[in-house]
Amino acid sequence: MYKSLKALLVSFLLTGAACGGGPEGKDLARFTGVWKPTGGAEVDTCGGASSTNPIDKNVTWSLGSTSDLIQSLSTNCVIHADVEGDTASAAGAQTCTGQSTDYYGNIVNNSYSFTAYTFVLSADGRTATESVSGSLLQTDSGTGTTGTCTFTESGASYQKQ
Repeated sequence: MYKSLKALLVSFLLTGAACGGGPEGKDLARFTGVWKPTGGAEVDTCGGASSTNPIDKNVTWSLGSTSDLIQSLSTNCVIHADVEGDTASAAGAQTCTGQSTDYYGNIVNNSYSFTAYTFVLSADGRTATESVSGSLLQTDSGTGTTGTCTFTESGASYQKQ
């Protein structure tokens, strides 16, 4: 009896590994690692003026503890994503903070709110597309002024390194 129970347990473990591993059989290894941008742009709109900036920073996905995956944008800004098939989507509404410096050397506090985020793998898992939208609230410590910007990114493309 003990040997057959042990064989059954080993069989279940091997079956789980063959299905892709990860929570609920998700193949998270397809997402993890460094992704290099190959195209796309982000459009930022602040105070009625828009600017377009190329996507030029690598994306790195790691396994998460409270979500399937995490992407660290900075030490204070992490995107938590859950995976369904070939798509990693933001796990609920997310906000993160950071700081920058204005033209006069004043600290600017930035609060990013992501309203939508997806990272979609191609069938072969070697390329992906990313879509992001959200807002940014900036507060200048020197002047006390605040401003809100929006950002959107669609069609950004990546290749796994």
